[in-house]
Amino acid sequence: MKRLPVRVRPGAIQDLQDIEEWIAQQSGYPQTAEKYVRRILESCNDLGDFPMKGRSRDDLQPGLRIWPFERTAVIAYRIVNDTVEVTNVFYGGRDYEAILGENDMSPASQRVTEARDGSLKLVGNQLSSAMA
Repeated sequence: MKRLPVRVRPGAIQDLQDIEEWIAQQSGYPQTAEKYVRRILESCNDLGDFPMKGRSRDDLQPGLRIWPFERTAVIAYRIVNDTVEVTNVFYGGRDYEAILGENDMSPASQRVTEARDGSLKLVGNQLSSAMA
């Protein structure tokens, strides 16, 4: 199979920004948080080489695949028109099955869920330049 291009969708970018901010705040080491997020991005990029390696989760959403990252995060993605689209990145034991199984997957509903469970908070666009 040929390598597929990888696209990180806005929801996943927001997830990565939230993860980086949370780790930096909790650890006091922003460089560690940045390195961790870069490793996640490398793993996302590797999905282009082996797009079928993730576990199919059609039970949550049609075409959804899940790939674990370092036992601390889960990458959610789909293969759409010969492109790997990373839709979300879930960190630290978040109940991704409940979140992805919701009928309304708009960014606003995801933010409300994140705020309610207290695990992450919204942050600015620190990773925008890293994604380009």
